[in-house]
Amino acid sequence: MKTDTCWYHYIKILLGIIYVNHFLTFLENMSKDCLETRILQTTCQLLLEQGIRSLTFEHIATRAQTTKMGIFRIFQTKQHLIETALKELDRSTQEKWELRLSQSAPGMPALRALLTDIFTSVSQSAHRGCPLALSYAEHNENQNAPDPTDHALQWEPLHRIAQSHKRALHQHLYYCLQQAQVTNPKEKALFLSTLIDGMYLNQNTFLLSEHPSSTPYILEQALSVCLAT
Repeated sequence: MKTDTCWYHYIKILLGIIYVNHFLTFLENMSKDCLETRILQTTCQLLLEQGIRSLTFEHIATRAQTTKMGIFRIFQTKQHLIETALKELDRSTQEKWELRLSQSAPGMPALRALLTDIFTSVSQSAHRGCPLALSYAEHNENQNAPDPTDHALQWEPLHRIAQSHKRALHQHLYYCLQQAQVTNPKEKALFLSTLIDGMYLNQNTFLLSEHPSSTPYILEQALSVCLAT
């Protein structure tokens, strides 16, 4: 009887240890997930503000309230971190587009809603530009980057993410124009994509930020071109 009681206590202690270990593992994973989210959000914001070449682990660690080692535990390389952040920017942006389109009537109303969101976002932001598109421009900049790990970056994977993002935008624009039954919808979708790229550039060189009232005019002119035969 005494032996049975001892085994009962041993089993209780063992189960308690297992439970505590599982609980500690759960807390550790939850903490890691929270840190990973914070690092990704910070990286996305810094990419929007500074671009890829100006991004350093020191900046990210300071803004995310962690250490460089904390970043390296989750993202082993700068390549891994930037690719993950660009994919997250792509995903969240496309979610916004799809939500906006789902809330609008097909055709020109959906196109107007989508362009209004994009144009307003570009003209009111303090962003350096679209980091997905800028990955091309930054690839060709000089090699005197603030972070020496930039020299080891593989730009082709970043370009593939940017290409996928641009194709998705073009497809949304083309679909809206096709639903509106305008002539040459593919060419007009390309025109709108190019116009959006130009707006990012002008925003980055102060023109749009100094003349925000021009955004509705640009929107109406763009829609007029789309409706022209």
